[in-house]
Amino acid sequence: MRLSPWGASPSVFIEVKATGQIAGGDRQLFEYAFHQGVPIAILTDGTEWSFYVPGEHGSYDERRVYKLDLLEREKEKACEILHRYLEFDRVRSGAAIEAARDDYRSAAKEREAERSIPEAWRNIIDEPDELLMELLAEKAENICGFRPSAEQIENFIVETLVQQKPVLPTPRGRQVPKVGKGNVPLPGDTASPPQPVSRKITYQLFGRTCSARNSQVALEEILKEMEKRDRAFYEKLSRKVQGTRRNHIARRKEEVYPKRPDLAVKATEISPGWWIGLNIANREKKRILLRACEVLGIEFGKDLIIDFPNA
Repeated sequence: MRLSPWGASPSVFIEVKATGQIAGGDRQLFEYAFHQGVPIAILTDGTEWSFYVPGEHGSYDERRVYKLDLLEREKEKACEILHRYLEFDRVRSGAAIEAARDDYRSAAKEREAERSIPEAWRNIIDEPDELLMELLAEKAENICGFRPSAEQIENFIVETLVQQKPVLPTPRGRQVPKVGKGNVPLPGDTASPPQPVSRKITYQLFGRTCSARNSQVALEEILKEMEKRDRAFYEKLSRKVQGTRRNHIARRKEEVYPKRPDLAVKATEISPGWWIGLNIANREKKRILLRACEVLGIEFGKDLIIDFPNA
């Protein structure tokens, strides 16, 4: 134990166990360190050294910033670690304590990032990300010379990923597909072909039931009908649907995809002087219509009823 220069309270507490008897010693170590407010606590049997920051959050393992086995590590690395956390001048100046806290924060960020991966994957397959869809569309176009629609890409992702098993648990108890060799069928795989999906879509607008051959046509028809009720409709809507990579609706074709001029040619003139990008995921189509309802002051689900697949 080394005493703090600010008084009798120790800056570092070391719990020493007999060789091979270190298991379970962290509980006793933490009980003392917690009550005494020790910044750095160390558990060792002479060979194995575990360095902790008791004052931080998490389980014992999560508050361990480093585990050093003198028999497994090269002597230079072992000396470096012991110097980092135990060198007297560093402890006295507070540098050792700050280093331990920095290492804890770094490890905590890594754990949080790792924990978020299953949830991120769940979000991607629940609502395919535009960038993922764009990459798939470009690869498909490179292979055959024809570009699939956003709806085709979205259907493929849902059919070939969401419905697959086995699954992995997420931190919140939800489950996500385990994707790997043999788990996800490839296009053309006759072993488990995806079921055909009808692209025809029915909607109700202002009490009138209509049908369109696909969701892109439905979006275009609905927006054109809405424009009839407000001459400044597209001006107001464009401000509500601006995105980070695309503006969805813009005055000029190239402004729909400001960072992708190669995609600008795919924009559609929905009204004189107004352009829209229709090759988008169904969730984006739904978001545009929600904002369109806000512009007109009508209620989505009542004045406009539409159910986009996978939205």
